[in-house]
Amino acid sequence: MSYKVVRDLHGGLVCFGPNDENYGPSVKEGQRLNIEDNAPEHTQEEQIITQRAGMVCTRLQGRLTLGEAEIARLDAFIDSFPNNWSLRQVVDNAVTWRRNSQDMVMLGFALNYSPDKMDETFIRAMAIEV
Repeated sequence: MSYKVVRDLHGGLVCFGPNDENYGPSVKEGQRLNIEDNAPEHTQEEQIITQRAGMVCTRLQGRLTLGEAEIARLDAFIDSFPNNWSLRQVVDNAVTWRRNSQDMVMLGFALNYSPDKMDETFIRAMAIEV
């Protein structure tokens, strides 16, 4: 069985399981992997994509992080476009929000968030214990 091993932006190693569509970590705590010292370095863009794929928060964590004012802005945006049914369902009903989903890209656009601000928002949301 093979694992995808990449360096995160802080120089640490992140391991991902094979065929894991969401690139979620598949290594259990305490499990050891043999990592070749000559493993190829990945570009910063690949590292960012990999990290974003692992950013998932609950809807409650996301809404608490955004706060009332940002949710009101988001609601106004969704209401102004009749074809945003999918985004409305994610904002109101999804169990989890995934950073790299198309709906979250749209959410970031609606709030005028840069990709870095979206990353920061997800990191804050994931830190909330509910």
